Amino acid sequence: TVLISCLFGIASVAVVIAMTKTTNRKILVLTDAETKKTPYTASPTAYTALAGILFVSALCGALISKYAISGIAIVKLGICYLAILGAAVIDYKLRIIPNYIPLTLVATWVLIFIYESCFGNGSVQTLIASAIGCLLCFLMLLLGNRFSKGGIGGGDIKLLSCVGLMCGAYMVFTTLLLALICCCIFASASLLTKKMTLKNSVPFGPFIYLGYVLMCLMTLY
Repeated sequence: TVLISCLFGIASVAVVIAMTKTTNRKILVLTDAETKKTPYTASPTAYTALAGILFVSALCGALISKYAISGIAIVKLGICYLAILGAAVIDYKLRIIPNYIPLTLVATWVLIFIYESCFGNGSVQTLIASAIGCLLCFLMLLLGNRFSKGGIGGGDIKLLSCVGLMCGAYMVFTTLLLALICCCIFASASLLTKKMTLKNSVPFGPFIYLGYVLMCLMTLY
């Protein structure tokens, strides 16, 4: 448990640093004044946020290692955690989630499925559970996108659908529900304090990360 907790913390810091650099490189090539974004900078606030992510990641790693049903489950939950964290870092500044993040989840799932088919048991059940989690999440979010007129972005749909593929329907829908609750609380508070209006939009990636963290902290045990 201690080893996995440390690995979670170290890997999370590495992902944050890598995605921060990627985000800043993309920001530097934006020349249109209307799309210019402020890059991440080294500051006390940034270091405090990084320390908070390190602590939360280590805590999630400890809970996952303790309560996950198998070593494969630990790998799936860990890869999803890092992917969602990386997506949150990029989405916060650029309002996009790059395709390589959900594609990484798909590639990981394929490798795990091949491994389970060759050396494990229950590959058919795994396939069915993954398909249900992915398809149900995709269809529900697609409907949400239509009804909200694009309020749910395509990157969010692809990311959560791939989380459903990796972890199944229960975990992805729990993550989504908690993410929506966090987003609603933030939006309501921002409207009440007049820090934003109904015309403003917020990136959903950071809330997906919060939802996934809360899912790990509240529902794994």
